[in-house]
Amino acid sequence: IRLVHITYISGLKMHPDFVSLCAGVSVPGIRFVVCGNGRAPYHIHEQASQLGITDKFELCGYVEDIHSILQVLDVYGYPLCEDNYSGSELNLQEVMSAGIPSVVFRSGGVASLVVNGFNGFVVSSPREYQEAIEYLFHHPEERHRMGENARFFARQMFSHAEAGNTFNTIYTKLL
Repeated sequence: IRLVHITYISGLKMHPDFVSLCAGVSVPGIRFVVCGNGRAPYHIHEQASQLGITDKFELCGYVEDIHSILQVLDVYGYPLCEDNYSGSELNLQEVMSAGIPSVVFRSGGVASLVVNGFNGFVVSSPREYQEAIEYLFHHPEERHRMGENARFFARQMFSHAEAGNTFNTIYTKLL
């Protein structure tokens, strides 16, 4: 099995030690598929080169249709910096809808979408992040269970009916 890890790049949101986080994950054959544009891919390549791990990274640039990427993912690692401005990230919603468990840090709005141990892991430290990815690699049945839970959660929380109910409640309060 190849564990694939992905993040969307934003120099403002990405964990400052992203490449080091990846380097510390001990999983044979791991590939870090990174999507996004800007200057971040250059910095990732440069840092990975310094650590001698460029072969573990696949820098895709901007991806218009993420479906082809989601088809090969086993785990979605989304390590954001401590003071990120994330809310309910659409990319995380897409990943969850595809049935992929996520590993996120406790800071920012993404932590409210991942229920620790149910549809992924919410971690507090770089080591916990690495251990969570390693755990999901070594426990494929848990990875599958959490992925199915992520799909179920996404269908419940992000459905048209749920969005409609939420907007109706907001508009009723406003009126």
